[in-house]
Amino acid sequence: MNKIIATLLLLNVFSASGQEVSFSKDSILINNTVCFRFLKTDSNFSVKSLEGKTLITWVVKNIAPGKFSTNYTFLTVNKEFHNDKMNGRNALIFALVQSDVISDCQLNEDKLLKFIKKHNDQ
Repeated sequence: MNKIIATLLLLNVFSASGQEVSFSKDSILINNTVCFRFLKTDSNFSVKSLEGKTLITWVVKNIAPGKFSTNYTFLTVNKEFHNDKMNGRNALIFALVQSDVISDCQLNEDKLLKFIKKHNDQ
């Protein structure tokens, strides 16, 4: 039983909007298809298209023991984003898929702008 739970946590598999989202060390998969690349350097993170175009960057800051703050930059629309409830890759990608901003391995810029306007705490 513990092995099953550990495997599920390791794969980080979620289902949203009829799409299954999972993560590996360097990839973001939707419906078992690699859609985006994930890169991490120290506390700097980025999501890139398969063609290598940087789509999203962010920095995670430790603001208190066990508490983090993440500021995202959506480069395709040149917008900054912060939401206290969304920290890290998994939370962000899951929210974008659930809001239908990411569909068929594409980032919809019009829906992204609406998402930012609705959820941005800045």
